[in-house]
Amino acid sequence: VFTNAGRLIINYYQGRKEIRRVALFNVALAAVGTTLVVGGAWRWGISGWAGGRFMAEVILALTLTCLVWRQLRRPVSWSVGRSVMAFGAGVVASGALDRVAAQADTLYLDAFIRDPGVIGQYGAASLGLNVSMLLPAAAIAVALPYLSERAGNPVEAWRLAKKILVRLAGATVVIGVVLAALGPWAIRTALGAEYRLAGQLLPWLAIVLVLSACMSFLGTFVLALGQSSLVVWQS
Repeated sequence: VFTNAGRLIINYYQGRKEIRRVALFNVALAAVGTTLVVGGAWRWGISGWAGGRFMAEVILALTLTCLVWRQLRRPVSWSVGRSVMAFGAGVVASGALDRVAAQADTLYLDAFIRDPGVIGQYGAASLGLNVSMLLPAAAIAVALPYLSERAGNPVEAWRLAKKILVRLAGATVVIGVVLAALGPWAIRTALGAEYRLAGQLLPWLAIVLVLSACMSFLGTFVLALGQSSLVVWQS
């Protein structure tokens, strides 16, 4: 609940092209959350990690809620609320499926391989993938309101989407090449030689990076056109 509330408020500012207003808050609160999670895990183990994660999400949600408290008190007609809920149902379903697909890979490894060491190696490699996805994800988030403005003219919206997609794919390919070339060295330097297998996985994950970024953008384009049900099928 708290996680979705915080993300929803961030998306509100994103849709208004005012993401800079919450960017600094988001970075600062992310630093606080990371400190709570790492400190809790170091001091109390898994229970400390869970408690730190919970507190981080609560702090983020409450802080961002204070920013939009005046907007939340404005009355909304039932017809508008119903339309938003209907559209949001598809978005929620798509987000849930994406989250399962993104988080369940370690469960697959555990079910089929049953080797904690291999799972740890994959986790380290996935960290490199997640860091590399930050820039494409930011570009996609910025593109959404501009595509939404052109939803009434799908031809114009697709013309803009093609330009963004070509540039996004090119930038992601460059990031993928850097990840494949320097990632193994970076992991060995940061985590030690025992994580050599994680470095060997990075070139394959670099390919996943390019495909994931492009698919994510196409899903955002369909969402911008108001077709949330199609996004569910894509997920």
